Amino acid sequence: MTRTGIFLIGAVAMSLLLLGCPPDPEPPAPRRPQFVPKSSDTAKVERGIRPVPGQNAIRLEWFRNTERDLAGYRVFRTSEVAQDTTLPINFRLLREIPLGSQEAIGLPDTVFIDAAAVPDVQYYYQIEAYTRRGARSERSVPESFRLATRVEPRTPIGQLVFSRSDTTIYFEWGKPSFASGFYVLKLYEFRGFDTFFEEDCVAILYDGSSFRDRDTVSINFGQVFQAPSPVRRIPNGLRVFKRLESGVQYRWQVQAFPEDIDRRYGTASELLGFRVSIN
Repeated sequence: MTRTGIFLIGAVAMSLLLLGCPPDPEPPAPRRPQFVPKSSDTAKVERGIRPVPGQNAIRLEWFRNTERDLAGYRVFRTSEVAQDTTLPINFRLLREIPLGSQEAIGLPDTVFIDAAAVPDVQYYYQIEAYTRRGARSERSVPESFRLATRVEPRTPIGQLVFSRSDTTIYFEWGKPSFASGFYVLKLYEFRGFDTFFEEDCVAILYDGSSFRDRDTVSINFGQVFQAPSPVRRIPNGLRVFKRLESGVQYRWQVQAFPEDIDRRYGTASELLGFRVSIN
């Protein structure tokens, strides 16, 4: 047999072999992402979708996928709903988040800050996971939030000096644009980190408000700790978890809700700081 004949036979055999090979299977789709459930607005440390303190922005959080070839996530957003329903429609890609791409701004892959949000618009979000081979997950169940106009915290700030007989702190903030509603005031020990933990929470105060030109509330920490309850409560919704300590730095913020708490409609002020000195 000539060399030409051997070559032709080999080519035919290779063609038959290639035709008999099944196509590569489709890469498996990653698990459908899940948003972190939203905690109550009165929780010591909030989790899930919520306003970013001091910004017109919304924070999203979801659980990390476990696929080894996971490449990242895509965030979709809409403010449209189907006529005569509350069903969100026409989601559009808002941001693609490759794994590790947010390290420079100190955010994990499972958090997104929507800094393009504007007050009084109901936004809906979905998350999609994707792999290095191009497989895409089913999009998450939609999550939603609506920002309210921010309030402005005023005092206290700086150094506070108390006597042991009177450790009353007066908190004051400016009026928001809505006429009435509710507020949640939160006070934390500040340890020098951007993240607060459960044990950092000193007090939470929740109450209704007429939101006059300014709102002022006071907490007498010494009086509260004369009560027998381990977690001290008074009728207007105050919970105090710790005594004030001399030399400790604290931060506080006020959140405002035009309708009520836990309605996915609200705002969070910036955090103001003060240091306590008790003589």
